[in-house]
Amino acid sequence: MIRWGVLGASSTVARLAVLPALVADEGSVVAATASLSSPVPPTLGVQENFPPTDTNGGVLQVRPDALSGVRHYRCYDELLADDSLDAIYVPLPNRMHAGWVCAGLEAGFHVLCEKPLATNAVEAAEMASCAERNHRLLMEAYMTPYHPRSKAISEVVSGGELGELLEIRSRFGANLSQPEDYRWKASMGGGALLDLGVYCIAPILGATKRLPERISAAARFTEGADGVDASISAWMDFGGEMVGSIHCSIESPPGQVLEVVGTKAILSCQDAFTPGLAQGSFRIHDKHRGSRTIKTSTANPYSGLIAEFRRCLEQGAPPYYGIERSRELAGVVDALLADAKAGSRGEVG
Repeated sequence: MIRWGVLGASSTVARLAVLPALVADEGSVVAATASLSSPVPPTLGVQENFPPTDTNGGVLQVRPDALSGVRHYRCYDELLADDSLDAIYVPLPNRMHAGWVCAGLEAGFHVLCEKPLATNAVEAAEMASCAERNHRLLMEAYMTPYHPRSKAISEVVSGGELGELLEIRSRFGANLSQPEDYRWKASMGGGALLDLGVYCIAPILGATKRLPERISAAARFTEGADGVDASISAWMDFGGEMVGSIHCSIESPPGQVLEVVGTKAILSCQDAFTPGLAQGSFRIHDKHRGSRTIKTSTANPYSGLIAEFRRCLEQGAPPYYGIERSRELAGVVDALLADAKAGSRGEVG
């Protein structure tokens, strides 16, 4: 059994997604939590429904005693001094990831860090180096690849059914209406691209298996010294006539779309990036055979994420979505944000 500690257990993603997955995992036990605002998470999301809201937006519940018997700390340092733990999960605001992840690694824990892993490529490199130096597993809590539909899409894209890839388009819009949310503050690592960029960019990098040669980005920034990119659109040239385009927004109506355009067919997927038990299909539009729906199995992607973390520890194997991919993506995010701020084209080094 992996004995888990959670730094920032009152965070929304911890309460509604990862903690329920840890509670349900047969090889994990939540042994300790730390929260500066509340010693015990008031509610947990229901394990059988992910994303953790139903179609009407209502948050569902699990049993109220799910965390009974768990040690609760009001200080993060106290949890890191608990030598009975094996691993920690870090869902703190983005700007706090690097410091507390490295502190956890130095204390001897394996670490699952909420996405984005880091706020820039320099932080990501430092975190990866710290993990290697301490011989500990560090993994980004990017759960989308661990849903059966995502794996099926990857197989279609890499299998050649679409023909030569021409373009991949992805869009993730969210209506983040709470003005006090840290994602509206640059000083806390906020902004649309840091919050949603991994969902839109990772499928493109996974399909091309290389970094873009040229990029261009434009964003709508909020005002003030602590302003963030509320919406950002970007274009990436991968050479060989392959391009990628993304749009991320925390001020728009909700929506998630992935479209992969090839010379033979187009793959399209709605609700592409936070799939759950209701998301088990995508469409292929073939220029010769017409359109058809591909049905897949479904599962809780957070459970898949936890199972992958456990597999890596048990087998000494690297993760399916490993730290090097997290580092590469952080570099692309850096380049896109810099280009959007400068208002001119840039290149990914």
